[in-house]
Amino acid sequence: MTYENIKTELAALTDGLLLMSDSERPFDIVTINGTLPDTFAAVSGLPGADFQQEDAGAFFSKIIRNATADPADTAMMQLVKRYETLQQFLNENLSDLYVYRAGKSEVHIFISGKTGDGQELLLHTSAVAT
Repeated sequence: MTYENIKTELAALTDGLLLMSDSERPFDIVTINGTLPDTFAAVSGLPGADFQQEDAGAFFSKIIRNATADPADTAMMQLVKRYETLQQFLNENLSDLYVYRAGKSEVHIFISGKTGDGQELLLHTSAVAT
């Protein structure tokens, strides 16, 4: 799948998908300008921040585990299916898949991976931490 096809599919998969935290924030596909640290700083407004790397599988596992706390909540179970579909798509279409995060009260989260032709792709969201 080409870079543009992956971006198009990701846009559809993340349309209306929110990261649940103390706030509900959407996912955006980010165009990389310069290096990853430069892009992180420009998007997050946190120049020089120490972005911590995390395994993407662990990131999605935590989201899914938190969302399945109440299996009777049908809306959350639908959200779990969307996250599982997104994770599967990313695993199948991107390599070197990682999550980077920084921030204190507002945590900026970037999901990074490489397409088959070596282009870097970024998804961004944020979470409010209290």
